[in-house]
Amino acid sequence: MDPIPFIPNQLYKRTDIHALYGGNGQSGISPSAKFPYIFIFSGKTGNQYGYKDRWDNENIFSYTGEGQIGDMKFVKGNLALRDHINNGKRVFLFEYQKSGIVKFITELEFFDFGYFPTTDLNKNERDGIKFFFKRKGVQIPITPA
Repeated sequence: MDPIPFIPNQLYKRTDIHALYGGNGQSGISPSAKFPYIFIFSGKTGNQYGYKDRWDNENIFSYTGEGQIGDMKFVKGNLALRDHINNGKRVFLFEYQKSGIVKFITELEFFDFGYFPTTDLNKNERDGIKFFFKRKGVQIPITPA
């Protein structure tokens, strides 16, 4: 397993991350074209757009997909996240601390996804995508129904 290129709980300038590794500096889901990395950014400001990211427990992080208007679909960043394991990409979670400053939390792996009702930028009802990620290297027990 390759070492993680970031230090947990370390603060970084988001612009420095993108200058070194690439990716979209504006999007919450930012795949790099230069490295096999996808950066995801979470923060409280997303609540106003129907984004509700949170730790469900110490090992499962639920992350809202991207798209501000209409139903969320598996295109661009959402597609990259869903398929990251098959595509050989690693996912790194950062949380906003203040404008332009993010804290590296952990490396994540796709576990599952679902849809949830939410509103878009125009306050219209829509279906949102909720990703469920597990911390990299953690085994999640599955109990048959």
